[in-house]
Amino acid sequence: MNNKIILSILFASVSSFASDICQINSSELLNEILSSHPSIQASSEAIKGSDARVDSAKWGYYPTPSVEMSVKDKDRYTTVARLDQPLWTGGKLDSAYDIATSKKNETMYEFQETSYKLIENFLSILQNYTTSKANIVELEKGLKTLNEFGEMLDRRVDAGVSPYADKELINSRIKQINSDLIVAKNKYKVSLLQIEQLLSHTMKCGINVSSVNVLESDDIEMLIKRCLIVIHLLKR
Repeated sequence: MNNKIILSILFASVSSFASDICQINSSELLNEILSSHPSIQASSEAIKGSDARVDSAKWGYYPTPSVEMSVKDKDRYTTVARLDQPLWTGGKLDSAYDIATSKKNETMYEFQETSYKLIENFLSILQNYTTSKANIVELEKGLKTLNEFGEMLDRRVDAGVSPYADKELINSRIKQINSDLIVAKNKYKVSLLQIEQLLSHTMKCGINVSSVNVLESDDIEMLIKRCLIVIHLLKR
C-alpha cells in the first residue's frame, strides 16, 4: 500500500448542476461510508464476536461457581454452593486466551485493511467525479463561445467577408466538443452512481471538495481510529 495517497482536483461551483443547490462535504461522505458500508459492519460484528471470545477465555482463569440442592427427607433440604477451579490444565487456559487474543488482533487488522480499501476506492471515484464535473463545465463554456463565434461567422460568410471553410472548421470543432461533452457526462454519472453504491442510498446534494486534498498515511490511521471510536458496535 502506498505511504501517501494524493488526490489533486480542481472544483468549481456551477449552477448547471441541479445537485449544487445543496452541498455535502467529502469528508462527511467518507465518514458515512466508513460507518455504514456493509463490509465495515461485517468487520465490526467480527470484532464484537472476537471480544466475546476473549472475555470467555478470561473467565477460564476464575473459579466456576455452582449450586446444588438435594432432598434428605420430607421437610429438610440441603443446598451446597461450591467453586470449581482446576489446579493445573497443562497450559490450556493460556493457550485458549492466546488464541482468542490472536483472533481479535486478526479481526482488527482485517477491519483496518477493509477501511483502507474503502478509502482508496472512494478517493479514486471522487477524483473521477470532480474531474468529469470540471470537464463538463469547461466544455460547456467552450461550446457556448464557439456557438457565439459561429453565429458571427455566419454573418461574415453571408457578407462574403469570410470563406465557407472557416464555418466548416467551426462546425467540426462544435461536433468534437459535443462528443467530448457526452463522454464527460457519462463519466460523471458513472462516478456518481459508484458513490451512491458505496453509500447505499441516492445523493440529492452535490459534493463539496476543497481544491486540493492530500491524505497522508498517518491521516488515514487517525481516520480509522476515529471510526473505531465512533461506531457504536465497537465501543467497549
